[in-house]
Amino acid sequence: MQKQIIKNTIFYMVFLFFSLISFQSFAWDFKGHNITTYIADHYLTDNSKKQISSIYALDSISDKVIFPDELKYLSRPMKWVEGENLNWNTTFTWHFNANYQEKSIKHANQAIDEAILILKNKNSTDIMKYNALLILTHVIGDIYQPLHLDLMEGQMGANDINVTWCSGAKTNLHKIWDYYLLSDGKTNAKEYAQFLLNKYNNISLIKIDSCSIKDKKCWKNGDPLLSKKIYASAKDGDTLCNAYKNQYIDIMNHQLLKAGQRIAVVLNDIFK
Repeated sequence: MQKQIIKNTIFYMVFLFFSLISFQSFAWDFKGHNITTYIADHYLTDNSKKQISSIYALDSISDKVIFPDELKYLSRPMKWVEGENLNWNTTFTWHFNANYQEKSIKHANQAIDEAILILKNKNSTDIMKYNALLILTHVIGDIYQPLHLDLMEGQMGANDINVTWCSGAKTNLHKIWDYYLLSDGKTNAKEYAQFLLNKYNNISLIKIDSCSIKDKKCWKNGDPLLSKKIYASAKDGDTLCNAYKNQYIDIMNHQLLKAGQRIAVVLNDIFK
């Protein structure tokens, strides 16, 4: 198992390096996903941390949360469940939900359910648990990015709404939320997570958005009203800058905080 983890980590580091110098982001970008897991770490129980460390051979989940996006660059699939492997072609739709979803397509909510079952199953192999933990922490973060919910077929997460950022960069609305709203260049992920925890006074895990802490169903499909608002926040050809950031940064901060809290709630329930 230890050799397999080392091998996986080597693959992860190599492909992460090349991906970071070649493209900007998928969901929340590397910084955003790291923020969610640093927040989650704040709320994890000691028992959860111990069991996560035994799976990862690390003390933190933050170093590995971006890995599911890197499947696009892996040349060989990774073990999931019997008869199914992890690769980009089979996991692409796991990163978002869709109100119109067909039963034949697996989206984020189903991927989360499968990962939880694998982690709770005493018969799951070590490598299956390792990959399930990667998927679970990443995809929970994804669904709190408002543009990871398609409200109608062909919406494409606003990747087709082409805009210009104030730096002059040609991009799209999805990448604004994945990357540009967080690209202040002043704080790293750990510092930003601590800023959010301090700003919201280390809020306790009583209630996350409109879902109670014990509600295991209502949060998995995203927030349609919020998604609708963000889809309508810009139109094709717009130039977005500080006014846009000032208007929406608090929403993004709340989503990052809630994603981190939800990751902690789910993991604490699995490893209780």
